[in-house]
Formats: sequence, structure tokens, C-alpha cells
Amino acid sequence: GAARAARRTAKADASLDDALRPLLAGADAVTQFFVRLENELDYGAGAEELSLHHWDKDEYWREVKSSKKGGDALAGPLASAVAALSEGLAVRLGHAVTAVETGDDVVRVRGDAFELAARRVVVAVPLGCLKEGSMAFAPNLSPRKTHALAAVGFSRFEKVVLAFAEPFWERVVGRRHVIHAPSDAPLPRFEVFFSLNAARGTAKAPHVLVAIVGGADATAAEAEDDATLR
Repeated sequence: GAARAARRTAKADASLDDALRPLLAGADAVTQFFVRLENELDYGAGAEELSLHHWDKDEYWREVKSSKKGGDALAGPLASAVAALSEGLAVRLGHAVTAVETGDDVVRVRGDAFELAARRVVVAVPLGCLKEGSMAFAPNLSPRKTHALAAVGFSRFEKVVLAFAEPFWERVVGRRHVIHAPSDAPLPRFEVFFSLNAARGTAKAPHVLVAIVGGADATAAEAEDDATLR
């Protein structure tokens, strides 16, 4: 609430950290830990990298989702959903698109050895492809779109899977699915673990912990070799 209030008077380029820093001054380590986790594991970035004005734009949809009674769950592998949604469609795999050309009444999608034409085209490719410029557009994308592509960054997440002969952590925290371990160690800090013992519902080996890090911790973890991480 206080961060949202600060947004009303903040500059357009203010970061979430600009609002949180004075609020967390003097806060205990546990409070700072959970605030940091809200950013780094939810958004994959530190507060200094997040826009204050756009920080919680998805809160409305979270509230809508949580207000629904019951809910629909997908049964079976994700491939079954893809197969159902694509039924009757001509899905072409392995066709790398290199250009999208928009004319007066037709859009042409080109690749190294193919060309498709349609009245409308929905371009849904990863942000990295657009940033890299591996796909050409004719006419060129508008300055507004190119500026947005340059400004938007990537979230950073890393997972480290650790297998043990014995589930030593269960002697301390019991059979819990999520384990929080606040740390003041240098980056990368491994502070959140998922116990696959709890998820699998079995006490058989291997006993697996999955450490999850985001933001600056993920960047630091990626730079380390396996021996250092162990």
C-alpha cells in the first residue's frame, strides 16, 4: 500500500527500489528477506530494475483468478492441450520465419524455403528474437515499438538440483514442500528450496532439493561452475 501511494508522486522513471528503500530502512532481516523474494522470485529482477509505475499491474488479474470458485485443471500432459487446440489446423513445425512483409491487402511470411500469405498475421515470438533482429519486418516496426523492445528487459531465474543420500533437512524442518533459509552470504544467495520428497510423496532415494534463485542471484549463479555451486 505504501509503495502504491509513493507511485502517485514519483517520477516516471522511478524504480520500485526508490519507494521501498525508505520504507525498509531499519526493517528486520526477515522482513527484508520476504520483500526481496517477492521481487526476485515473482519477477526475476531486483527492485532497482523494476518500474515503480508498472510494478503491480498484474494484481487485478491475480485477484480475479483467486476469486474464482473451484477452477479448471488440465488433466494429462500439456501436449494433449496443444493437440486439442490445433485440431483441424495446418501446423508447420521446423519453419523458421525470417521476414514478415505487410502489403495493402496481404501479409507475406517468408522463410529460407517457403512463403505463406494471409490477410492477417499474429507475430508471437520470444522477446529475444525481436531484440536480436533475426526477423525482418517490411515496413519497419514503428519507433514506438522499437523503443519498447529496447527498453523491456528479461527476467532471470536459475534452478540448481541437488541430490542427497539422506534427507538431512527433514530433521530440522520436517517434510515441507518449500523451505526458506534467509542468508546474508555473498551472491549468489540460495534462500528458497523445494523438497521433491514432499512433492513426490515418497521417502525413497534420491532425496532431492531444488534451489531457486532470481534476479542478481540468478546472474551470479549462472557465472559459477558446478563445483563452486556445490
